[in-house]
Amino acid sequence: MAKSKIRKATFSDIPVLCELLREAYTRSRFRGASSFSEARTKAMLMNAIQRDGGNSEGSIFFAVSDRGERDIDAFIIGIIQSLYLITDKLEATDLFWYAKEGADATSAKRLLRVMHKWAATCPNVVLLRQGNTDAITSRESSGRVLKGSGMRLTGNIYEKDIQR
Repeated sequence: MAKSKIRKATFSDIPVLCELLREAYTRSRFRGASSFSEARTKAMLMNAIQRDGGNSEGSIFFAVSDRGERDIDAFIIGIIQSLYLITDKLEATDLFWYAKEGADATSAKRLLRVMHKWAATCPNVVLLRQGNTDAITSRESSGRVLKGSGMRLTGNIYEKDIQR
């Protein structure tokens, strides 16, 4: 199989990306507790593509891993925001970073690398921050990729479901 190509997301990718997010949702621990909204998903994707580019607070980075003919197997959406939301310095973080089962084995790593390169070119970005949870897959597998990219573990994420 040929290596996938990393490229910017486009509006014509929205149907495929929406299906990837639906797939991620069905694999997640939230699948029974909430409903997947195609309308919200498409609106979020459209907004992210519109905001893609730039190098200041609020800028988005949106890239996909494409095996050809819109066979997208992974994607990443990153954002620049104020460091801890209260300082005059900036951080880059991911909103989504997902590779479907059977994706090119290097897709997730290459997407991470290009997002980090983008963030490093942005003035006032002093920190790359990425979370990894067990919402879809084990936190250990994504943690290995993050650690392998030079990131260090700095804490934990704790969650508590609210029963309604």
